[in-house]
Amino acid sequence: MTILAVIPARQQCGISDYAGQLYSGTDFETGGNRLIKVPLNFWNCLKIPFVRADIVHLQHEYSMYGFAGCWGFLLFCYLLLLRLTGGKLVVTLHTIYDWDQAGQIFAHRTKSRVLIQALRFYGKTYHRLILRAASLVIFLSEGSRAAFVRIALWADPKRFAVIPIGVYDHPILARDAAKLEARYGIEPDDYVFTLFGFAFPNKGYHLAIEALKSLQTGHSGLKRAHPD
Repeated sequence: MTILAVIPARQQCGISDYAGQLYSGTDFETGGNRLIKVPLNFWNCLKIPFVRADIVHLQHEYSMYGFAGCWGFLLFCYLLLLRLTGGKLVVTLHTIYDWDQAGQIFAHRTKSRVLIQALRFYGKTYHRLILRAASLVIFLSEGSRAAFVRIALWADPKRFAVIPIGVYDHPILARDAAKLEARYGIEPDDYVFTLFGFAFPNKGYHLAIEALKSLQTGHSGLKRAHPD
């Protein structure tokens, strides 16, 4: 069996890290199996139907394919060709938008009701297209699976799989915790709001910071570890 793994080209991103760990930690190349890795870019994707592979494994997150996955939409139309060549497409979905909430998702970009309605229609069509093209869709949580199913109630559940993403097993030692508490003035009974992952602007960290700042009014006990 030959597996074609399409890997995100950008190294400093969570999905690239995920894919690297996935393929380095799994021994695909046993019993005559073959693993082909190709970087994710537009031109490499054009070659996918012409590579002799039994399975094509594609990672999907909207920002990897332009605004709201715009060229990903075209890609999945194109990958319908795999059904003619006998190849099977497996897609791991890292983010699932609830497209009924398009007004909230894109509130920072537009207030136009017409554009929001168009995005809602586009997003639902996009998800259904992924389902048409893929033989198997992998989700990282049951919540993501449920959100996807709401858009395609007719879908065969056998084509869905949930594989939790997992986390690094890097324990925080007591001495390290004490240093962090001292550095940021954290008391033993304080609640701590924190985020993990790569802090790219499109993830909206600035919105969370502004929201926390607004909570300080009327909440004298709310502290900011970083005033800026």
